Amino acid sequence: MKKNTKLTALVLSAIAVGALVGCSHEEKKVDYIYNTYLSSSPKTWNTHNWETSDESYITSFTEMGLYDVILNEAKTGYEFVCEMAAEMPISVDPSDIDDEEADNYYETAGNIAKGMVWDIKLNQDACWEDGVAIKADDYVESLQLQLDPNYANYRADSYYNGNFVVANAEAFYKQGRQTLESFYGNYDSKTGTVKDDTGIYYFNLGKNSAYVNSIFSNADSDTTLYSVLDQLAEERGVKKEAERIIAAYKYYLFYGTDHTQSPKPTAWTENIKTPLDVSSNMVKDDNVDIDIKMFDDGFANLVTGESDRIHTLKKVGKIPGTTDKFYGWDEDNIEIYTSDAFKADLKKCVAAIGSNRGDTTKEWAWKLPTFTYVSKFDENVDFSSVGIKKIDDYTIRLFLTKSISPLNLKFSLSSNWLVNTKLYKDLTTTLSTGSLATTYASTSVNNYKSYGPYKLTYFEADKLIKIDRNEKWYGYKDGKHEGQFQMDRIVTNVYKEHNTAMNEFLAGNLDDIDLTVQDVRTYGQSGRATTTYESYTQKVSFNTDYGKLKTRQEGANGVNKTIISNKDFRTGLSLGLDRKSFASQATSGSKAFTGLLNDLYLANNSTGESYRSTEQGKSVFPAVYDKIGEPVGKAELKADENGFNHDLAVAYVAKGLFHEVYGEGNKREGHLIPGQTIDIEFRVYDDESENTKAAINFLKTAWKDLIESAVKVLQADTTGAYKDWKETDTVSFNLSVVKDQDYYKSASNGGYDMIFSIWGGAAINPYGLMQVYCDSTFLNCCEYGFRTRQKDYSLSIDVNGNGIIDEKETQSFDAWYNDMNNSADYNEAKYGDDLVPGDEHYEEWVAIHNAKLRILAGVEAGILSRFEAIPLVARGSTSLLGFKVENATDTYVSLIGYGGIRFLKFNYTESEWQAFVKEHGGKLGDLYKSWQSADED
Repeated sequence: MKKNTKLTALVLSAIAVGALVGCSHEEKKVDYIYNTYLSSSPKTWNTHNWETSDESYITSFTEMGLYDVILNEAKTGYEFVCEMAAEMPISVDPSDIDDEEADNYYETAGNIAKGMVWDIKLNQDACWEDGVAIKADDYVESLQLQLDPNYANYRADSYYNGNFVVANAEAFYKQGRQTLESFYGNYDSKTGTVKDDTGIYYFNLGKNSAYVNSIFSNADSDTTLYSVLDQLAEERGVKKEAERIIAAYKYYLFYGTDHTQSPKPTAWTENIKTPLDVSSNMVKDDNVDIDIKMFDDGFANLVTGESDRIHTLKKVGKIPGTTDKFYGWDEDNIEIYTSDAFKADLKKCVAAIGSNRGDTTKEWAWKLPTFTYVSKFDENVDFSSVGIKKIDDYTIRLFLTKSISPLNLKFSLSSNWLVNTKLYKDLTTTLSTGSLATTYASTSVNNYKSYGPYKLTYFEADKLIKIDRNEKWYGYKDGKHEGQFQMDRIVTNVYKEHNTAMNEFLAGNLDDIDLTVQDVRTYGQSGRATTTYESYTQKVSFNTDYGKLKTRQEGANGVNKTIISNKDFRTGLSLGLDRKSFASQATSGSKAFTGLLNDLYLANNSTGESYRSTEQGKSVFPAVYDKIGEPVGKAELKADENGFNHDLAVAYVAKGLFHEVYGEGNKREGHLIPGQTIDIEFRVYDDESENTKAAINFLKTAWKDLIESAVKVLQADTTGAYKDWKETDTVSFNLSVVKDQDYYKSASNGGYDMIFSIWGGAAINPYGLMQVYCDSTFLNCCEYGFRTRQKDYSLSIDVNGNGIIDEKETQSFDAWYNDMNNSADYNEAKYGDDLVPGDEHYEEWVAIHNAKLRILAGVEAGILSRFEAIPLVARGSTSLLGFKVENATDTYVSLIGYGGIRFLKFNYTESEWQAFVKEHGGKLGDLYKSWQSADED
């Protein structure tokens, strides 16, 4: 995990959301050295595939964007400066695009609009750390490597998602790729095939799919093809066919799958003796895709579907591709169930169950419930069609597929895709899969070339990183950076233990330290303490999928988890959290917050107007909380209380408990039973950190009290709505903690009850950030019960603000997300930046701007109202800055922080600092405690 150093510039562009391995070098005398630390060293710092903040640490010093966002002269806001670019972006008039360019980058010239084509003049003094000039070819070839489908670079989507969409970038990156998708919804109704059909089809009785949802309009994630066949086959006259299909699938699960990989491995080994023992829940939980051809490759001997003909099993052969034995039925009861027999049965079921659809009569109708590999993009997309072109050695032209304003373009280009292509390719190897991988910007200083104000000079994994002034950098001689980048060297030690880092800081060996909750009590009032806010919100994210929760509680006697799927219960848990107390007791600088987008997110990048300060942003809290008390008695929830109301929380928890014990919820298998313990498994990255321990204790205490209070309310109600609750009925609570350093992956497959999820970044693009909540194709959504189902839930938003919900103002979360990010109806960029009343198109811009903000606010309120993601705090951290240096400003500036490394000033040279530390006996703790800033004197 990277510590939050204030040295790195806090520019949030629209693109971002061992052994000694360094080369030997001679030490030279330097005057200004900054000493800092990380808790772990980056595994890579390749701008093409970095993932965590650790991995962008080095490049924050050694690389530079085409433009940079810096502190303005008044130190009250930001301004743009040219860096790797020689001048500001030049908008190319669509009429100046020749036919060749139009045909190459766009389908027709008519598709080109203002703000889609830009020329970037390059800084002719820019060069690599070895002095070799950086030219247009470097940018073009670097983007080709970034998007090369053979590398599958993690950051490729930065160039086809969000505001900055390079023409044909997605098609080039995804060319020829196939993903396993539902046949239904992707097929050609004339041919019964999908694009680039492989002829390989998979069958899964345990999966919800587009086909299942077409049968049951009220289907949810628990509704599977098994549900369809089980509930409809007999009444539609295809009982025998459905029984054979189900028997074949269970047979495969029993003999052809690795049960150690099952969500419930012990259930397979202890409870399942024959295929008949495989329950519908196990079919759903294991969720296995079967290649239909397997019926011809060893799994042919299956029952006819008649239970009275099932007899003794015997060995008949081997599972294809393994040495494992499989079993078939007694010879006198064998029916050879080939893939053709399976298809015939499935076709009959499809025709009977989906008889209202014309395609069910086609010969290929059996494919409708299946899955197959779908190609979403053409093969052989040439990079020459991707929207970047060399005009001359120092000019590149960018062709985008949607308009972008000059301001947003500069934000997007404050990050770079530039790599040293020769070294990148030299370090590339071909993997056994045929894909490519490079060790560029990893492992060793020799595997990287810097081009920013500093260069990497030493790297020892998990121990030490040294970064020195890059004397070849243009900024030290162009006259445009006077008084900037005073630092000569930054030395970064890796300290895994916070106490080690704190001791080093107090001894004068480090120049900053992040404070823990306990540290804040000691040093929080120091004049050297600063709080840095981030565009990240820390939330509790729940798994609300009933089936997954039921599976997770099985085998643990007296434990219940399915209660988490109850919205009233979750609402109560949220209302029971005093977020102000949480911020003070369990964080070291964060502040109470109830939204998804904190006040660092901008609604207007030109003016710096915060989204939270707009009418739309302010509407979110009342939209979520004004009606929240109605079901259990009206109660006012004030914004300054941050969604906390203990009495209302108890009422909601009580309602949720009663529903699951004596209401409709008790009709579900695995429901809550009196006497059980509600056990919520809380997965955390580090269960030993002081802040995490404080957070765990806070939640344990708050929710234990809440549930105990709710039980007392239920026990006391002998004549009212809860009269069925017995005085002896009890429910207890436990929050169990599991250390899981890959808990996001656990969340993505439903292997969790609760996690802390922390999303943010891209403060200039709050619309794009909503992908993590609303996009049904975004598989890292942390709320598993909602993941991939964002198309299934509708949301009404008064987009035009007339107080009436029109027909077109109700659609899915997924559709709203795509509209505000991709629809031409909400494209503000076509009008440019800095429009003021009286300007041409100002009124049109205002209408679109406000409509887009209403969608954003509506979507945010819609997500929050589900109480699957429960915000706690807007993230911030408090740190101490050493006496050696001073920030450019003591006032935090949005997007800039306190000025960053560019404007950091040194109070002492290295020798002067050593003398200062010696003078104070190498013990600076008391001095930091008592120090007051000039403003406080």
